Formats: sequence, C-alpha cells, structure tokens
Amino acid sequence: MAEPVANASFRAALEKVIDGERVVLATALARIRVGVAAITVANGVRMVFTEEWRAFAPTLVVTLMYMGLAVLIWRLLKTGRLVKRAGWMLPMVDMPLIVIAQLLQTSRLPTPWMGMVNTPTMMLGLVTLSMLSLSRPVILITAVIGLIPILYRARYTHLDTSPLVVTLMTYGAVVAVLLAVVSRVRGLVHTSRAQDLLGKYVLGRRIGLGGMAEVFEATYSPEGGFERRVAVKRILPTFADQAVAMTLFRQEAEVGAMLAHPGVVQVLDFGMHQGTSFLAMEFIDGVSLKDLINYQRSLNEQTPIAVVIHIAWQMAEALDYIHGRVSNTGRVLNLVHRDLNPPNIMLTHIGDAKLADFGIALVAGQERMTAAGIMRGKLGYAAPEQVLGTVYDGRADLFALGLTLHECLIGNRVFRADSEMELMKQCLEGPIVQPSQMRADVPPQLDALVMGLLQRDLALRTPSANELRRQLLEMPRELLDVQKGRKLLSGLVAQAREWVARTAPVMAPGKGSSSVETMNDVTRTGPHAIASKH
Repeated sequence: MAEPVANASFRAALEKVIDGERVVLATALARIRVGVAAITVANGVRMVFTEEWRAFAPTLVVTLMYMGLAVLIWRLLKTGRLVKRAGWMLPMVDMPLIVIAQLLQTSRLPTPWMGMVNTPTMMLGLVTLSMLSLSRPVILITAVIGLIPILYRARYTHLDTSPLVVTLMTYGAVVAVLLAVVSRVRGLVHTSRAQDLLGKYVLGRRIGLGGMAEVFEATYSPEGGFERRVAVKRILPTFADQAVAMTLFRQEAEVGAMLAHPGVVQVLDFGMHQGTSFLAMEFIDGVSLKDLINYQRSLNEQTPIAVVIHIAWQMAEALDYIHGRVSNTGRVLNLVHRDLNPPNIMLTHIGDAKLADFGIALVAGQERMTAAGIMRGKLGYAAPEQVLGTVYDGRADLFALGLTLHECLIGNRVFRADSEMELMKQCLEGPIVQPSQMRADVPPQLDALVMGLLQRDLALRTPSANELRRQLLEMPRELLDVQKGRKLLSGLVAQAREWVARTAPVMAPGKGSSSVETMNDVTRTGPHAIASKH
C-alpha cells in the first residue's frame, strides 16, 4: 500500500517519532554494552594472574576506554543532549575501538589465522546491534568498519583451510537483510502514523473513550512548520452513520465554536477525513475536577475551601457568559449546558477551571434531539425540572453546579442510589444536608451559597450566574482570594496528575467501546484527558 501523501510538517512529526525510538533504543543499548564491557574487564582481571594476560592486554585497555565512553554517552542521552545523534553515537564509538582491539590482539596470536571464525561472528553481532539505530547509513558505515579485521585476518588464511568467500558472502547477505529490515520498520512507522492523520492533525495517545467517541492528544501540523498541541475527538465508526449521533456531534462543534471565554474549553475545528467526523479542541494540560476529588479521597483529605471558592468563581463567570451569549443578530440564545458535573470541569496546570463538553447543550429554538421519556444529562447531577421533563433554563446548570461544589467540599456525591429510578427519586425528594454539617470548616457564607444553588423550588434557587458572582464578591476578602485559590489549585493539579498517571493506564488507539454509566459518559485514562464525551 502506498504511503499517504503528507505535508512537510507531518513528515517531520514522523521523524520525531523515530528520533524518540532511537533515544530509547540507544539508552537501552548503552546499558547492555556497559554490562558486557564490565564482564570483559572482569575476565581480563582474572587473566592477569595467568600466562594469557599479555595476549589479552590490548582488549582489556580498549574495553576500559570503551566503558568510559559508553557511560558518558549514556549520561548525555539521559540529559537529552544527543537526541538527534542518538542512533549514531554508540556504533561509531565502539566499532573503531573494537576493531583496534581485534587488530592488536591478532598481532599477538601465535598463529595469524587463529580466530578467523570468531572475528566475523563478532563483527556481525556488532553490525546487528547497529540496526537499533534505525539508520541505514549507520549500518553501512558499521559494516564497512567491521570488514577491516576480517580482511586483515583473511590475508593469512588459505581458501582450502577457511571458506573465505562464504564468510564474506554471508557477511554481505546479513548486512543486506539488516538494511531491508530497517527500511521496512521505518516504512511501517510512517504507514501506521499516517493512519493517525486527520487532515492536518497528527494523532498521539488516546486519552479518553466513551460510548460514541474517542479523544486523542494530537498535534496541529499545517504547512509552514507551525505546530500546536490540541485534543481531537473522533466519532467511533459504529456511530458514523447514525443520524442522532452525528447531529449531536455537529451540535457540540457548532455550540463550542460560538463560545470564546477563558472558562470554556475552546472548540477550534470540525471536519471530515476519510469518512470520519472529528472535532479539534483546546488541549487541557491538567485533570478533571472528578480526578481531583478522587485523588483527595484517596488521601482521606478534603479540597481546601479556597480552592472550592476559586472553582465556584470561575464557573460562575463561565456560566454567566454562556447563559447570556447572543447570536450574530443580537438575539439571546438562552444556552443551557445541561451536563455540568465534575468530569466536565477541567482544571489546568496553572490553576484555572474550564467547562467542557457542549454535546447536549440546548439553545433556544433549537430541536431538542430528545425522545419522549429520555433525559439528556447525567443522573445524579440533573436538576429536578430536567428529571421531570418540564421546561427549564440556565438555573438547571446552577443546580448542577451546587451539587458539584457540595461534592467538592465533602468528597462524595449528594445523590447516591443503586438504580436510576432511585436516583431520580433522590433528586426530587432526597434530603440535601448542608456542607457545614459534614465539614466543620465550611464558612457560613459558602454554606448558604451552595444551599441557595440546591433549592428545588425555582423561585427560591439562585436566579442567575450573575447573582452567584455577586454573592461570591460579597464574601470576606480572605475567602475570595483568587491568587491564593489559583496557586493552591495549581499545586493540587500537579499532584493529582501524577496520581492519575500511576493509577489509570493510558489507552492505546483502538476500536469501539461500550457505554460507561450512561450513553454520554467517557472513560478518562490519562493525566491530560479533556472532558469530552459521547
């Protein structure tokens, strides 16, 4: 199969992949060769006490030199100073040294042709190791250098006592095979990576998987050498021909594209590539609020009050923007997120909170895309009016924010049940305990703010995100300290990211998945997974 056409930036990205493999292989090879050299030195030390030490002396000296160089190269590889030359360093250092050792040792052998069988074998072994450089020039140069001791010994070898022609033919054949293998490996790397190309997006590791789509860390690589780190959400093949799924996917792109706010994950692009729909979004280098809550729970700790207030402030600003967003004609869209919950609040490494995933957002006058009896949103975070199926507005998002802040303070969900029906009953009738009754350090102002968001009666609930912002501004200055909250949150995100990396394995690209909890849930598997579902 012919390699797909790719622009220069994409080809450069592929070479970066190969360079990364070279560093890994060269580092491993350095460890192995230092170990082999240490064994050789130990054997040489043993020979000091025998008659053989004079013949082995050149090899011992050269091996000690080589050990020092290999250790130096190993350290330089670890510091990243030899990335571009990683594949060249070891073969170009050890081959000349070992050839010198072979020539010096040959001159000390009682009979010049002794070792004629061992020399080609050793040289072929070194040439084979050079294959790990993934570089054809390195293999060729190594092979040419390796011929020197073979030909030197061949001068003293009679064809009737040693099959010189066969030896050289075998040597050449092995080198040819190694070159072919490296060419094939590089071709496979290019082909496999080309399959992870969506137009100008080079897909990396998969960071999220849901019932309808998967999310990848990716690189935006247009012509001209410009690159940007993004997240690409790609609909799964099994849903590519389903009208409802495609409509929801396109809606997420359309709604997200019209939003430009620091508290909202930015949608950058939407397109089709080889029959696959994809959505490019801002990449969040951090964790979700759900990850942070789980991390705090694993330590039997609770989220600092300053952090909770900081998140509340940033979500209030984001919701105020979303609910008040107007169209190009000046008409208020009455946009409702409908799916605000901890997994959909992303926390960045610099301590900001961003709202993500507008796949089921509702815009006034837009078709609801919801069949009778089916609720869009996540049970356990839905407002009573959502559960009942009555008309609702942005106050439904405020109720969900109240549940999220309550969970952030206490560490557990407000509504928990074993079945969906019981969960719906909890939402409509279940008791809602004040945070201060479960956590003594919750200040009265924050207690009242959360309970105001959690009023089931719409007339009593906090009426708007703007009102929520006003309530936060009325808090004592020591509580609403944006800089303190951002700094604390940044530190927690760094810790939670390491914890997630240890406890949740990163998924490799694959096909398909099953729903998790609901159709819209997603499994997030890495420290940078963005809140993106379907």
